[in-house]
Amino acid sequence: MNTQEWLELVQTVGVPSIVAGAAFYFIRYMYDSAAQERSAYLEADSESDKMILELAQNSITAINTMSAAMELHTKSIDQLLNEIRRTVGR
Repeated sequence: MNTQEWLELVQTVGVPSIVAGAAFYFIRYMYDSAAQERSAYLEADSESDKMILELAQNSITAINTMSAAMELHTKSIDQLLNEIRRTVGR
């Protein structure tokens, strides 16, 4: 559009209408930008939640493995103590 067409548009539509249109466009732009930002944040948050859940599951697995190893260790110590008592008691 050239300058003459812009002046004709302003005279025909009026400054308040042009300002209202520009304000509407700005509000719509801000709304769309905020929606994109929220979407990106929720996606990143979802990835973080998945990582935390995986870490928790790995921790539970490690604790269960350590618990089983500790139980076996305790049984072997009990067997050793029983053997020592049996040998000393002779």
